[in-house]
Amino acid sequence: MDYTEVLLKKLLEKINLQLKNTKKNYKNKEAAVYMRVRNGRYYFYELADGKTKGITSDKNRIIYLARNIKNEKEIKALENNRKTIIEALEKLQKPKSERLNKILNIFNDYESLYTAEDWNWMTEDYERNTFRSEELKYKTKRGVQVRSKSELLIGSRLEQHNLPFRTEEKMVIDGKILFPDFIIRCPDGRIVIWEHFGLMDDEDYYYRAQQKIELYRKAGFVQHKNLICTWEEDITSADDIDAIIKRFILM
Repeated sequence: MDYTEVLLKKLLEKINLQLKNTKKNYKNKEAAVYMRVRNGRYYFYELADGKTKGITSDKNRIIYLARNIKNEKEIKALENNRKTIIEALEKLQKPKSERLNKILNIFNDYESLYTAEDWNWMTEDYERNTFRSEELKYKTKRGVQVRSKSELLIGSRLEQHNLPFRTEEKMVIDGKILFPDFIIRCPDGRIVIWEHFGLMDDEDYYYRAQQKIELYRKAGFVQHKNLICTWEEDITSADDIDAIIKRFILM
């Protein structure tokens, strides 16, 4: 048994134990809990069998129901990770595959910084750009591969702010295939595209960049709202990128 198999089996043992303990504390028939805001005050309700009951004054009940919902989400995430690890064990004949490398990183320190939904969205398979993959020679701390130092700086700052993102995911607009540099899930639920442009002194590159921006607009992506476009002079430091993130993503 090689090191990779040992590691995966240890991870599987860990996830099985977590899954067992979480299921022990989860009640699948328990009521749902939700919140409303009126005149600046928060009110809590539970919903069960189509009936709503106010529980604002019952803090223990609120905490219990909220924790139950958290357990439900955690169970789903753990089951997905368990399935992924089992698949990896079955495919050990391809230890260098991108899929296996992703599995080995499932239980790293970064997972705790994101919600289960965001983490699964970031790490699940998606169709991405395969053109000149050898140019993906820069890597963020979380292991995301990018093509340039500027993209590395952007990706690293997004990670620093614990913002979930994908790189070069395939997008089709008006029959044209695009691969945005970054697709970001904002805390308020918005999806923001971030394109970083270089080589603007190249006439052909400049023309294609303008075409790309116009296609994004046709798909409903508007600059300064859910589309960020930067050039080399815009991101000369981490502070520049942080300012952009705070203004357009953490707004």
